Amino acid sequence: RRISASNRLALLLCLPAGAGLGILATPISLMLYDIAEVGIPLRFLAPGVLFLGLYQTTAGALQGLNKTAYPVINLMIGLIVKSILNYKLTAIPALNIKGSAIATVAAFFVAFSLNYLLLKVKFAMKFRLLKTSVIPLVATGIMVVGTKNIYEIFYYRLSNSFATLGSIMSGTIIYFFSLLMLGGLGEDD
Repeated sequence: RRISASNRLALLLCLPAGAGLGILATPISLMLYDIAEVGIPLRFLAPGVLFLGLYQTTAGALQGLNKTAYPVINLMIGLIVKSILNYKLTAIPALNIKGSAIATVAAFFVAFSLNYLLLKVKFAMKFRLLKTSVIPLVATGIMVVGTKNIYEIFYYRLSNSFATLGSIMSGTIIYFFSLLMLGGLGEDD
């Protein structure tokens, strides 16, 4: 029950964080570095937020079950996948640095998937990731639309930094209230 709850919490937090990073990659890059091009690989790295969060919770679950070697082995397999994909994808001129970002996301996806499969098959854990992800996905979609619109409204009236920070705060509020309205947060949460 605790493992399922921690995976659900990781999904609830990391899904909107990754989506927000994806849609605000360029504004965040402009705010922090004053270089818009930094946002290009950042946009491709954004899904990695979700897989890293889920990897961390599944690794913690395996460690709690006294299977500390599994998360390390699975992360090493992910790193091998990353190395191979880095080599292949960065050589493609159309991808270049974006290929490295894609390889990083793939590495965390592989490591998380292996942890997840171990918990599900070897330890007979019952997860309902698909079922528990529907409402957060819808709430994230609502947040994305709201955040993009708020950024555009603020950007034309204020600076990029204020627009970025304002849209991040607004997106957080939109996501939270969307979860509440859709029934994605219960009393236990």
